[in-house]
Amino acid sequence: MLPGGIPHHVEPTSRADSLFALALCTYPLAPRVYRAYEHMRFTHVTWKVKPLWVFLLFFLMLPGPLAWAQVDITGEWSPRVYNDGMDVGDYTGIPINDAGRLRAESWHPDLPDLPENLCRPHPIDIGLRVSVSQLYISRELEIETRQQIGYRLHVAWQEPEQVIYTDGRPHPSANAAHKWSGFSTGHWEGNTLVYTTDHLKEAYLTRTGVPRSAKATVTTRIKRYGNYLNVTFIINDPAYLTEPYIREYSWVYTPDQVIAPFPCEIIPEGTLLRPALCPVICLARTTFLPTLRLSTAYLSRRHWGVRKRYTPSISRR
Repeated sequence: MLPGGIPHHVEPTSRADSLFALALCTYPLAPRVYRAYEHMRFTHVTWKVKPLWVFLLFFLMLPGPLAWAQVDITGEWSPRVYNDGMDVGDYTGIPINDAGRLRAESWHPDLPDLPENLCRPHPIDIGLRVSVSQLYISRELEIETRQQIGYRLHVAWQEPEQVIYTDGRPHPSANAAHKWSGFSTGHWEGNTLVYTTDHLKEAYLTRTGVPRSAKATVTTRIKRYGNYLNVTFIINDPAYLTEPYIREYSWVYTPDQVIAPFPCEIIPEGTLLRPALCPVICLARTTFLPTLRLSTAYLSRRHWGVRKRYTPSISRR
């Protein structure tokens, strides 16, 4: 037996163990050898553990499903911007081309009162703005797994809804059905939800007849600032716009608001308009549009970025 109770027949397993065993037999050298033993032992352990620590740090740095500064945008939101306030013939700030202007100036204000248009829902890109557009955002869950696959937007006025898929699914074929809410896929950019919508039905940009075609795509950015929600629409329409049209709306978080149902019933023909009346204006020959005095109301490209943007005067024909 060696000093310290070490059996004589046990062989050292390393150089450090050999020095330690020698120190037990030669007491004068024991302190120096013990320090060398401790240094070698801890150096050896550090060398073995170092790759493990690197692996653990790398594992902790991996992003989880909600690690990219996503914020909670769900809940009840009360609008802070209502109707756009644009009069018939007012295209200020809208980069419409000649075809869009022709369609807009051919619009008749009695068209919304036709029976087939009474319950026609607003397109989602204007439905979020039309009064009173209380907004409710909820999580969209997969039916079987109950895993979140996106978000659902519900608007009070005429109850349009939009589902935004965030599970990476592709957009359908160009021949797929077009809807009032279109088909939307999105992703998070920091704390901003960005999504693109296509497969939209032909509709309008304003309630006074400025058209939007079925070829349009809408990029939407939703961002929350505390109790405020900001939504920005970027509308691209190759048929009626010369460049993207951008507009922005805002809401405030109101968890106690009540969104009442919006039932819509088609009334009999002749209630609002004369029976068999079909309001039509051919080739923009309207009699109620205000006179457009371009000599005094023309706004240059320098100020607006688009030619022929103007504000009509109040005088009428």
